[in-house]
Amino acid sequence: MADDVFGCRVLMFRAALSSACARLPHDDELPRPAGYRLIKDADALWCAFETAHHKANLPDQLEIPMEPFARAVEIVLKDSELRDDRGYTPEVVLWDHAVRHSAYVQSRHATGRVLVAAA
Repeated sequence: MADDVFGCRVLMFRAALSSACARLPHDDELPRPAGYRLIKDADALWCAFETAHHKANLPDQLEIPMEPFARAVEIVLKDSELRDDRGYTPEVVLWDHAVRHSAYVQSRHATGRVLVAAA
């Protein structure tokens, strides 16, 4: 059951990302050779958020708010700007770094959805 739920969530995440990317020009419509496409790393981005979620022992299922998602993508794209070419793909460690600095865990704590156990 858990695998089915996880699989459905990944498919929904990839579909949403595909939909957003579908509005971008296709490779043959660009005036220069196409570079990196975010959709290629949908699974890596999802796994980075999932890892952060589990490491922080957050309750409930993984839900990614738009602000941490956008911040993580922004971090990766800014870091990758100078290396962009047809074969470029950011490394998994860069996605992990971006998610750690996206304030995902901090925002979950701040919104009160997490009860921190008293030490």
